Amino acid sequence: MGVHSFADEIWEDAPASIIRRIPQNCGVSIAWHIWRLARIEDMTMNVLIADRPQLYDRENWAERIQSPAYDTGNAMDMDEARVLSEAVNIEALRAYRIAVGRATREIVQQIPPGEMKQKVDPARLQRLKDSGAVVPEAYGIVEYWGKRAFAGLLLMPPTRHNLVHINKALQLKARRH
Repeated sequence: MGVHSFADEIWEDAPASIIRRIPQNCGVSIAWHIWRLARIEDMTMNVLIADRPQLYDRENWAERIQSPAYDTGNAMDMDEARVLSEAVNIEALRAYRIAVGRATREIVQQIPPGEMKQKVDPARLQRLKDSGAVVPEAYGIVEYWGKRAFAGLLLMPPTRHNLVHINKALQLKARRH
């Protein structure tokens, strides 16, 4: 606590209307970006690396967030992104994002160094497909994850992927229209 993060910049002085807003010539909102980065990190870290259910399922986040979507958002169209942006409980979404980040830190600390080169068990990838966490139109992301070792998954979803979406969310926050 007391440590200010890059992600905190998104929430600072941003009412729900800004978080939900989809500016002109944009297809998504800040809420969508936060949703997407949290969902993907939850799936990859908990299911693919830790071999445990997603926080989203274990801690009843679907009900708390009140999201109409369950999947990664990879195949979401603009209308679906708008519906998600309007529906989600913003405070619950923020709390989910924080919970996912904390779980990721716990998982990373528990990976023995010798397992960093381990590939993802194909059964774990299939669980994401079977659960609807990744829709058929987005199965390419599952193939991508399946080619990565644990170290590669740590580089993409919880680090680089987050930075991309947080940066885009900050750009949306700064837009006036």
